[in-house]
Amino acid sequence: MISSPVFNHCISFSVTETEHNELQHYKCAGNIFSTFKSDGSNISSYTAYSYDAIYAAGLSVVKYADIYNNGIIPKNIMGNALKKVLIANVSFLGYSGQINFSRGWKDSVNYGVGDRTTGVRYTVTNFNVGNGTVGDLDMRKVGTWTEDSGFQLCDSTDMLSSVLTGDCVNIFYGTNDNSKPSDRPKRIMMKMPLSMQAGLYFLATLTFIVIIFFMLILAYYRKTRLLKASQPSMMWIIVTAKNIFAV
Repeated sequence: MISSPVFNHCISFSVTETEHNELQHYKCAGNIFSTFKSDGSNISSYTAYSYDAIYAAGLSVVKYADIYNNGIIPKNIMGNALKKVLIANVSFLGYSGQINFSRGWKDSVNYGVGDRTTGVRYTVTNFNVGNGTVGDLDMRKVGTWTEDSGFQLCDSTDMLSSVLTGDCVNIFYGTNDNSKPSDRPKRIMMKMPLSMQAGLYFLATLTFIVIIFFMLILAYYRKTRLLKASQPSMMWIIVTAKNIFAV
């Protein structure tokens, strides 16, 4: 078993102090921890993720031994087998947050398999010209994105929020008035001139009158031989369709 995430600044997979001392010379990371500031300001942002990755790998080896080899860590383990154990059995609270691994999307074969599903956090930045001085072109923090809550926009006008979120700024859009640009082309509305509208109404009215006239003719001469021989049902359908079109 893994006795502790940290043991004398080493990751230890030993079960006794004697075994730990024997393996310590190649298990230690080699860092001089006294050189780090007490507030951690000179520690890389990837340190916690690196530590959790190593711990997850070690924990998966232990899980593999427990499941398939009676708790004894084998000398050789196939990578694919270890990956399956990691995804299905490894879950813990690490230094970078809760650690879980994805089994993949249901509708996509192997897509996302092994991806971290919890504790993922990104800082969202925006290219911001700041106060406009020469050389003050910078990537500024505007919010955060987490796997659990999605995108959260920070508020630079709130002093407390600014301190807690790491000196956030408002989004700079790069437009003349810094207004939010549209993600689609601007709609151009063009109205038809009144003279053209009047002309179309006149033609539609004239067409409607002509159609009504022919409907009356069909109704008046419906019993004549000529009209009966001209498929009157089809003529009524045509005239009705023309009437609808005119309207």
